[in-house]
Amino acid sequence: MASFSASAPPAVIVTDPISSGRELARRIINRGFTVIALWSVGSQSAAGLGDCDVEFVASINEIEANLESTLNLITQLPYTIIACIVGCECGVELNDAVSERLNLATNGTNQSIQKRDKWEMQERMRECGLRAIKQTVARSVDEIKEFVEGENLRNWIIKPRRDAGSNGVYKCESMEQARQAFEKITNMTTIFGEGNSDVLVQEFLVGSEYVVDTVSCEGQHKVAVIWEQDKRTLHGSPFVYYDSHTYETTDGVREKAMADYVFKCIDALGIIYGPCHAEVMWLDEDDSPCLVEVGARLHGAGGNFPAICDPIIGYNQIDLTIDAYLSSENFFKIPTLPTNIKGYGVEYFFVCYTDGILESMDFSRLSTLQSFLGVDMHRSVGERLYRTIDLMTSPGVVRLSHSDKDLCYREKFELRSFEESLFTIRPEIEDDSNKCHEVSQEANAEFETTGSIITTQG
Repeated sequence: MASFSASAPPAVIVTDPISSGRELARRIINRGFTVIALWSVGSQSAAGLGDCDVEFVASINEIEANLESTLNLITQLPYTIIACIVGCECGVELNDAVSERLNLATNGTNQSIQKRDKWEMQERMRECGLRAIKQTVARSVDEIKEFVEGENLRNWIIKPRRDAGSNGVYKCESMEQARQAFEKITNMTTIFGEGNSDVLVQEFLVGSEYVVDTVSCEGQHKVAVIWEQDKRTLHGSPFVYYDSHTYETTDGVREKAMADYVFKCIDALGIIYGPCHAEVMWLDEDDSPCLVEVGARLHGAGGNFPAICDPIIGYNQIDLTIDAYLSSENFFKIPTLPTNIKGYGVEYFFVCYTDGILESMDFSRLSTLQSFLGVDMHRSVGERLYRTIDLMTSPGVVRLSHSDKDLCYREKFELRSFEESLFTIRPEIEDDSNKCHEVSQEANAEFETTGSIITTQG
């Protein structure tokens, strides 16, 4: 690892400090460390991940396809780099490469592709004897048909191999829907500006969906929190997120089984340091977990989750990540799984029930909820809203957390009962068409014309 130098003060690199990476950078600075922003090529064209309002001592843009030149820009800085931590999905591969070359705490580059390419990831699980999704890579509609008929699938998922944020993910039930999904994906770019020459086709998993957020240090893994996803059928879509809430069963058997399985998955991917965000389906038929995918980075949502976790768990994934790199003695004090969760926390997703222009918002009534912590909006006054059919079309998130689990549980349903009164939405008119959110526009057009639905599985 890099060492401190008397002639050059220490500094930490955060690769792509957007989404939750922005909060990661802010918290590292608050601990008294100097932070440098390293921007991957993908982040420079990323869409929908927010801006970064953090002030850095230096900011470096990756030079595409030229690691040596990028490293040269870093080593010319008057700092000794003591850690390189990824902030967002688009920075995973660059962070692996830079941390490896600078001899820092690293996951290395040997398995970088398996952390980003969803096909490679699942094949690695299978190679290691872990339950994995049935899948194929298709370069034509005929190849999709061959796979679906060969596996006798009634429902299946089609999605890009290297995207994020549910962009371009479709649930299909017919070959006509598959054809349209194939054409959509191969004619679009990912949110990181990459093209798609093929599509990933996977079996559709039936069960309960969870997210397991972990942090690793020196190959030891800790679960920071497990979230249970509450999804409902609405507006013709079976994938509308109502909330993501902290999960804790009475006996802890399912949590332990998921943790053991996820630890094996991230071991298979060569994760030694840093955060992971693992989406796991608990299969009804098998009564066991199956990985949907792992993000070798922080839980997203713009870093709003620490405020939810801290009061009831006592720590959070972002601070635990900083400990893993900069204060390992604190990391090793944390239990493998959260013990004695003192309450209930919720990422509550607003649901929009009508298309139109957001004219005004009044959140004063939220203060009547004892569990209310704050609200994070994805849309501003004057922008267009669509009926919610997925995460991309949810207008925003409310953070709820309270030591009284029953109270917080009741209040999330109370909020749902008056949620519509918080917004004034006027009917859309033709002149407002330029304010469309591109992804939402495509999602709703597809929903209206074919019934093919952009899903949030992956």
